[in-house]
Amino acid sequence: MKQHLALTLASAFAAIVTVPGLARASDLIAVPFTGHLDQVTDTYGKLAGAGIAVGSPFHGFITYDASVSPTFNIAVGGPGQGTNAFYAALQSYHFTVETAGGSYEFGFNDGSVPAGAFVTDFNYAPNTAPDVLAAGVSGNGFTPEAAIPPESPGDATQNWGVEFRLEDASGTVFSSDTPLPTALNLANWSSHWVYFSSFYSGGSFAGTDYLIHGNIETMNGSAPAPSGDLFHWVVAAGLLVAAGCRMAGNRPGRLDPAFRSR
Repeated sequence: MKQHLALTLASAFAAIVTVPGLARASDLIAVPFTGHLDQVTDTYGKLAGAGIAVGSPFHGFITYDASVSPTFNIAVGGPGQGTNAFYAALQSYHFTVETAGGSYEFGFNDGSVPAGAFVTDFNYAPNTAPDVLAAGVSGNGFTPEAAIPPESPGDATQNWGVEFRLEDASGTVFSSDTPLPTALNLANWSSHWVYFSSFYSGGSFAGTDYLIHGNIETMNGSAPAPSGDLFHWVVAAGLLVAAGCRMAGNRPGRLDPAFRSR
């Protein structure tokens, strides 16, 4: 019986690791992070009802495939001249806000990342400020993980904004277009935050439903990501160890229409 079970598990594992198109486990990078919310917009009082407010702690992770090669936006100068490099590398991204009443998760889980949610390296050319590593997407036509359901948009269009963003104002973090970094050191970035919003466009119900923005205060991305359930257990253990660190910070979100003019 035990031998049969072992053979069955071995066969299942072999089938998983040989599926075409799947990234090798050694190429998947997990970046766990923790922080506190520094901005909350709550038009209908749903976040307050859940206990989500400025100062609430959050923890989460982003995973990406470091083996993916970039494509370039050559309209802004071509490789080496401030070009933006786009990597279809994002595997998952989420963060969980902790309150006295419970835990509330936002983002994208494994297998649900929309096609437009690239990992993007803006202005990777040497000393071209700023350097940005961002992962996210804004718009409609996709459904992220939202612990707080949106309002009914009525005759308006439901939109979402989801982003993880690291920014180096000095423009010195990146000096080449590829490959993506296999570790992310928080000390290298002057700005670092997570963002999630529900908002509407068109119709009579246009505007912000709710918005959550948080400053990342701890981050550790040096370890390749395990796969499957083991990945989530390892990340959870690391977040428990890292939780509790504090540092002040503030930066407005950028995806919501209310912040595009800032």
